[in-house]
Amino acid sequence: MSLEIKVVSASSLQNLETLGKSDPYVTINFQGEKKKTEVQDGTLDPVWEETLKWELGTKPPRADECIDITVKDYERIGKNRLLGKATIALRNVVHAAPGTPLDYDLGLLDANDSPTVGTLKLTISYTPPAGISATPDGGVDAATVGGMPQMPQQRNRDKLSSAKTKFQIRVRVVEGRQLMGCNINPVCQVSMNGNARQTKAHKGTTTPWFDQIFFFQVEKLPAEVMEDYLEFKVCNSSGIRASTLIGSFKCEVGMVYDQAEHAILNRWLVLANPEEPTPTVQGYLKVCVAVLGPGDVCPDITARQSDQDDVEANLLWSAGVHLQPATFILTVYCAQNLPRMDAGTMQTLKEVLGIGKASKELVDPYLMAGYAGREVQTKILYTNENPEFRQNLHMGFLFPSMCNVIKITLKDWDRVGDDDTIGTALIPISAISAPGENGYLPTFGPSWVSVYGARREWELLDSNDAEKMNEGSEEGCAYRGRALLALHTQVGSYPPSPTTALDNEEFNRIMRYRGTRKFILKCQISGAWHLEDAGKPLEVEVSIGNFGNKLENTMMPSPSSTHPSNPVFDGCKYYFLPWSGAEPFVTVHCDYEDVTHRLHCVNHITAIIMTVKKNLHSLKSLLRGRRYKQEEDKEVEDCIQTALSNLVSACNMALPEVDPVRHTETSLDRHLRDRRRLELDQMKTTVLKVDTSDPQQVVVELESALDTLEVLAQEPQSSIPDVFLWMMSGTKRLAYVRIPAHSVLFAHEPTSQGTLAGKFHTYTLRKPEDETKWGVGGVLRASVWLGREEEGRDWWQAHQDLQLTVYAESYENQVISVPGSGKWVDSGVLMTRPKFSDADGRLSLPLESITFSDGWTFQGDWFIDPDPSVRFTADAGRNLFTEEVFEQQMRVPGGTWIPAPNTWADARGHPACARNDINLPEGWAWRDAWTYDLQRAVDGEGWEYTVESGLLGWSPQEKLYHVSRRRRWIRERHLVQKVEKHQETLPVDGWEYAPLFRLQFHALERKMDVVRRRRWRRRLVPTQPGLPPTPRLSIKTEKGDEISQLTCPRMYVISAERHMYQLRAHIYQARDLPAGDKTGLSDPYAVVSFCNGTQQTDRQNATLCPTWDQTLIFDDVELTGPVATTRSQAPDIVIEVFDWDARGAPEFLGRVFCSPSVVEASLGYQPHALQWYPLARGDVTQGELLASFELLLKDGEELPMLPPTRGDLFMVPFGVRPLLQRTRVEVLCWGVRNMATYELQSVTRPSIEFECGGERVISPIMANIRLNPNFDEPHLVFDVELPKEELYMPPLTLRVVDHRSFGSKPVVATAVVNELHKYSVEPRAARCVFSLVQHAGGRNGSHIKGEDSLVSLSAHNEEEQR
Repeated sequence: MSLEIKVVSASSLQNLETLGKSDPYVTINFQGEKKKTEVQDGTLDPVWEETLKWELGTKPPRADECIDITVKDYERIGKNRLLGKATIALRNVVHAAPGTPLDYDLGLLDANDSPTVGTLKLTISYTPPAGISATPDGGVDAATVGGMPQMPQQRNRDKLSSAKTKFQIRVRVVEGRQLMGCNINPVCQVSMNGNARQTKAHKGTTTPWFDQIFFFQVEKLPAEVMEDYLEFKVCNSSGIRASTLIGSFKCEVGMVYDQAEHAILNRWLVLANPEEPTPTVQGYLKVCVAVLGPGDVCPDITARQSDQDDVEANLLWSAGVHLQPATFILTVYCAQNLPRMDAGTMQTLKEVLGIGKASKELVDPYLMAGYAGREVQTKILYTNENPEFRQNLHMGFLFPSMCNVIKITLKDWDRVGDDDTIGTALIPISAISAPGENGYLPTFGPSWVSVYGARREWELLDSNDAEKMNEGSEEGCAYRGRALLALHTQVGSYPPSPTTALDNEEFNRIMRYRGTRKFILKCQISGAWHLEDAGKPLEVEVSIGNFGNKLENTMMPSPSSTHPSNPVFDGCKYYFLPWSGAEPFVTVHCDYEDVTHRLHCVNHITAIIMTVKKNLHSLKSLLRGRRYKQEEDKEVEDCIQTALSNLVSACNMALPEVDPVRHTETSLDRHLRDRRRLELDQMKTTVLKVDTSDPQQVVVELESALDTLEVLAQEPQSSIPDVFLWMMSGTKRLAYVRIPAHSVLFAHEPTSQGTLAGKFHTYTLRKPEDETKWGVGGVLRASVWLGREEEGRDWWQAHQDLQLTVYAESYENQVISVPGSGKWVDSGVLMTRPKFSDADGRLSLPLESITFSDGWTFQGDWFIDPDPSVRFTADAGRNLFTEEVFEQQMRVPGGTWIPAPNTWADARGHPACARNDINLPEGWAWRDAWTYDLQRAVDGEGWEYTVESGLLGWSPQEKLYHVSRRRRWIRERHLVQKVEKHQETLPVDGWEYAPLFRLQFHALERKMDVVRRRRWRRRLVPTQPGLPPTPRLSIKTEKGDEISQLTCPRMYVISAERHMYQLRAHIYQARDLPAGDKTGLSDPYAVVSFCNGTQQTDRQNATLCPTWDQTLIFDDVELTGPVATTRSQAPDIVIEVFDWDARGAPEFLGRVFCSPSVVEASLGYQPHALQWYPLARGDVTQGELLASFELLLKDGEELPMLPPTRGDLFMVPFGVRPLLQRTRVEVLCWGVRNMATYELQSVTRPSIEFECGGERVISPIMANIRLNPNFDEPHLVFDVELPKEELYMPPLTLRVVDHRSFGSKPVVATAVVNELHKYSVEPRAARCVFSLVQHAGGRNGSHIKGEDSLVSLSAHNEEEQR
């Protein structure tokens, strides 16, 4: 397959020479590959007659691609000048007969796209690959033009019975969209043969999510059933059900029966008002309908949200319903900051294969827009990371549409394989349009749209997760560029063509939207913990867009990352980064459009949302599970009044104003401002009419207001990308957190400021490759702040307790000349880094070549400053440590074993101290004597044998040819007293050693170490008082007069206030945990992580509702900053629950993040009440944890008394733990029904175990479930100590055990009954005393009696429960 262009001649070219004539030549660019003709000297009418050929491989070119042609005047000295240019669309070429030459006589344009008198003659011929023929352009299909889409028909009615037959019609109402009206409360009614079913009403939304299923049973002749009608009505319910019809859809049952599997699955119904003369679209309703006769199997009718459903081919509408044609005109101006998508090796391969040349910018971008199943794309701009598309994309659709998003995808063209996705962005239609009388058609921009996807750094093979991120199906973990777009809508016609060009005047008109302002991003990081990766040094990088990305060499460098530090064990399970004393401080300078007026408005509404959520949570807490008394009504009434008055006050506040000097408004900005103001006014009117005497109605109204506010808080025109915090190891990205820019944006008005701006917050890092989404890549406590550069002074004024310290930094690197020689050099094969470099070894930083930037100067000389993390030894953070040493012996084959020359060694065979010479560190004590380890593959005396140590594996059996053996001696020691580590433990010369540069460094040299380094630092101080500029370092060349590169120093802040705290984590119990074992039970224990420490509770065996009753104490927790700041911005506590397994790693059951209550004992100590916290595994919530957390300020204050102990463990103190009372639980256990098979066997002899509060009772064993599914003795009774307060009531757990042959007793099903207080009754004697004496005291006992009910059991097998 090839494309041949014959350059014939040109005429009437411009003469750009003062003396003589131009020397023209032609350059033709196609698919990023340029070819040019010979130069014709001194002529304005050149004749070339040259043929240029492009080999295109096996991938045919697209019809919308173009050939770019330029004619230039060759200059021997200076730059070649343009004589004219032209562009040829490839459409006619690829649609012509194969090999047919097409002649072109092109008029040339100048640099301003104005016509010139010059012309150019070309002949083009295209040979497609074998098996591909020219095809005409595809037009708009029938579904776009109008009419009901064709549905596959399967007419099977002749096979139906002629007798009465039972049919079941299953209808699932999934969701509604684009419902006409404002402030409506939609409800859906489904009716058939006079039988009606109705969904729950949804408050104040035009996009309700119903997800309810209904069943209709009929028994009649099949022909009659096929002629029955199903009718769907969506009405506006305002207290009175089905008061106003919005739209309806009606169809025969036979229409559904004729489809595949006798069902329609996730199809959109077009709702219309049948009373209108010409019915128009009133909205859309997604449904699943299945008609089941005898022997039919119901297909999967699960509700789903998928882009594949939101296409016009998935519509169903009645005859006569009119849908208007409409067109989206998406103007694509340009894109920028696109990442590398191809490897240099692939470019070399293309050149070798003759299908291209190596390019500098390894990306060939184009933009694709999709909506309602339609896709339109721009032209391809080859080898261009900042392309200017200058095109209008036209997408035809039916108006109004059920599709709710416009999908913007940036793609990279690939000649060899499929095109790659660069990144994806979604524009919600609900955010750029509004229905109703005061509504407006979809409009957008001009504004930048950021696209996100997988890691920005190029990888040869992308994982499935990376593809999902790039395609937008999962949250992107990296910024991958942005595009400047504008959108407007035309109703009444379809587009005549998919794309049109944008002229220069229109393109230049949007230059005012591209103007940027200087912003600054500040981040103070006070701690990093809960880390799992401990094998390499770790650092934190902060970036916004490409600014701050240390791997992007095209951006101005910023001090955006912390120094690499070795993780230190926290004493239990995880690791932390030891940033003692000085906290890392990073700043990123960036240039973006000033869209703060949009983001301030988002923050204003977000502040209202947070207030409503807080008040709603307080109200629900009062209402949940309470039995009202007269004196409690006042508390509920006050809470209602506070919630409503706060909402009314917030609605009365003015929205942030637009500054016409700094801000550039779009039409969507004006529409959104008017819409938000109107919605807030309507919300205020509605709230004032709420009946405050009905708490449940108040809750419904607040939830409806919350839904409306969340829609108003959407801002589609946020040009500033999100902020990313990355945990990195060298150049490898490990875990991240993505923060919306508006949430950290500074504003002088508190209501317009981001909720996280300048405040310490605990950020959870997520691993990009974690498919389960359960894992945590670490926890950061950081304060992030974003503002304009001139507002940077406000940050420092708010943090006057901080002192800034800046250091220039360079690492001196050396390698060992010959292994074992002990001679260190700075050259050789192993020296893969410069003699002086940065921490990653990428930049050469000789000390004498580093100079400071304006506004800064050096203070003092260079000094050696080792990393503090190398001070920590292997036992750091541990309370129990096992010393080990290997005894080695040798022999000749078949001889006697004698001590080896290196008798004592470590696990790698390196020399070590003899076991009796190992000294006990200060503060430690031995637990036992030296013993050899038998818990390995060894013989009875602990020996393991090999032929050659280090080359072959070890064997527990002795052979004649074995010449080496060893055994492992171990001895445990435990910490009895904490001892501060001294600086003198570090080597004086400051060297750090490692086997390789990319591995973790340590302070003491080992035999296996091949490389070493040490850190040199020099302090930088500002030259003038006031706010200093961002420090940067220049690296001069050897000549000393040229700057080769720029880098940035390390920045730290030291707080003047440091306080010591003690955390008391009261872990009482958990309920409804997921099953971790095959038995349907778990052996749970809780792991609590806080700052630099982790502790865990005892293990509870075989339960889903464990009661730990344990207090974990974290002593001497140092936090910087004032106590008032810590009280409102305390670090979060990470609580994880695991299932212990005898073999293998513990299984993760759930996690929750909790905020402690800061307590100052001097102000009076009040115990913090226990609270239920929901446990989550990824996005799924299951189980709850009952706990409370107190952060006590020490600082010389007398702390409250320690909790009581149970053995070596602290219990939950009596002021915190629930008050228990003796309670009798009675259960009427009649029998079991519809038990599913377990492990392919039927359940035949079940018994049921009931557990509550640690007490259990077991029912009798059923003799045979087939003969009698009821128990002989259904009445079960047991006594247990249960909390008096209903909030703390544990659940009742049921476990069904099947008694099988050979003693097998598997747990085949489980169930949990929550809210036992609903079944609680007072003893009869207590009720009599209360009625006669009117005694107000507490009860001495309680009684729980279950009503007759069916309990649904969860089967523990993979089969579907019948």
